[in-house]
Amino acid sequence: MVSSLDDTKNSIEITNNANLVSLGMDFEYCAFCFDNLVITNNPKLDLKKDCDAIISIYSSYRTISNNFADCGCAITADFNKFVTTLTRNCWMIIGNVTIDQNSDYKVLAEKLVNVTRISGGLSIKNTNFEDLSFLNSIEWIGLNAYKSEYLASITISNNANLTSLKTNFKRDGLYLTVRDNPKLCMTTQNLDNLFYGLSLDSDLNINICFNEKTPDYWCDLPESGYFSDLPDGCKNLTGNLLIDDHFDFKNSYKLHDVENIYGSITIQNSSIRNLNFLPNLSRIRSIKDKVAPFIAVNNSKLFELFTTMQFEGAESGVAVTVENNESLMVPDILCSFFRTRKSPIVKDNYDSCGTGEKPSKHDKYSLNVDVFHGLPVFKDVSVVETNPDNGGVHNNPWTRNTTDSEYYTDEETSTENFCIQPFTIASFALVVTFRCYLR
Repeated sequence: MVSSLDDTKNSIEITNNANLVSLGMDFEYCAFCFDNLVITNNPKLDLKKDCDAIISIYSSYRTISNNFADCGCAITADFNKFVTTLTRNCWMIIGNVTIDQNSDYKVLAEKLVNVTRISGGLSIKNTNFEDLSFLNSIEWIGLNAYKSEYLASITISNNANLTSLKTNFKRDGLYLTVRDNPKLCMTTQNLDNLFYGLSLDSDLNINICFNEKTPDYWCDLPESGYFSDLPDGCKNLTGNLLIDDHFDFKNSYKLHDVENIYGSITIQNSSIRNLNFLPNLSRIRSIKDKVAPFIAVNNSKLFELFTTMQFEGAESGVAVTVENNESLMVPDILCSFFRTRKSPIVKDNYDSCGTGEKPSKHDKYSLNVDVFHGLPVFKDVSVVETNPDNGGVHNNPWTRNTTDSEYYTDEETSTENFCIQPFTIASFALVVTFRCYLR
């Protein structure tokens, strides 16, 4: 260990030890592992079993070379020249892999056959390759974006003959750009891998192909944008979801499990009041240029968009647009989630990013009751034919609201015990409940 009083930026330096075979350190629980790491010129030292822990702590702040087994092979020159020098025991490449019109497909296939990881980025531009199967041994490409001294990306663009990827690698902690590959059709399996880990942002202009291996949780919207024919259990949705005056609330339960939309959502001229049928939506990712990921315009009764903190944002080069919704409140925090590579257009709503001053009006039917055109499939909903007062349904969570009389029951109080009756204070991010206690 290097003392913090020494004139160095390295917390550990291990160099020039002719007989050192192993370190005997547990980097995963190392209390003094910070700043930079240097391990060089130890001809018998095998670091392979320590590499995962070293990378997780030091990320790119490390210099490891000329040991018996290093933590990968660092790119030291133009990649097309560097790749010709790779030995068969190189299992990880450190740095940004750049493949272009000067790259040789056969050389790449031969030299990368044992490489399973790239600690850095990947760029594939201006090639004539039909696929990228020379990368099929690679399982992971990424960086620790929180600790790395630089950010990196995976870029696949301007490849005129590229028809399929034929890769299995997962992306973690990188930006992603896939565009201007006119013959490329990306499978849902490709997208599962490319959005496996931390996604910084994506710039996509792609076609998505479904095949016999497509998982059941991927669903494709028809061109109309309506979802009545979707199966249950869709988690990833492709296409442009349309919510308008023909909104099919009866089948909206099919959207309950949707987490990611590869395409867009447009809400226009509708009667809905909120998006309670999309409680699990996390991300909207544009897959076409000039298509906004989210548009909400001219919805007079819409007063709330996302009711939970599940929504994490949109990825696009086009701005989100939310305007002319006279009852809608758009808080500041939601506006920040709506920011893509362009600032959102939020205006002419009841409250646009914190500009409203008046309290919202009480809406007795806050759960889309008036656009409810049928009974959603809910296992705890039962039909009650003998009670016409409740509309023929019982225990229907889609139509309940806190103004219903059955929500409240009178409780007897006693003077024998000191008791504060239960009540709840609720706010946007905090719920505090007071209970009764015996004196």
